Amino acid sequence: MADVEDSTAKQDVWGAHLDAWKASGLSMRGYCLKEGIGLNGLRYWRDKVGESESRHKVVKLPVKLGLAEPMIEVVMGDRFTIRLPKGFQTQELKALIEVLERLR
Repeated sequence: MADVEDSTAKQDVWGAHLDAWKASGLSMRGYCLKEGIGLNGLRYWRDKVGESESRHKVVKLPVKLGLAEPMIEVVMGDRFTIRLPKGFQTQELKALIEVLERLR
């Protein structure tokens, strides 16, 4: 069990160094000199982490939570669809449709 804990602690420490190095803008050698750590150690962990990241890529997507605003949808055949919030100004819709009609 201690080996697993040591391994996890090492991953945490070297992972923090990798993040700090990337954020620093320094070369790998420059970062290691500044922090007093071994260049080979940082390279090892970069390759080890990079290998696992390439197999398990996590992509964060923005999510907007909340209730959707009620919409009115106007479909003009296969030419265009307009989605409007409730309470829209009818004059604005009329002007928009006139412009879209001229574009066809």
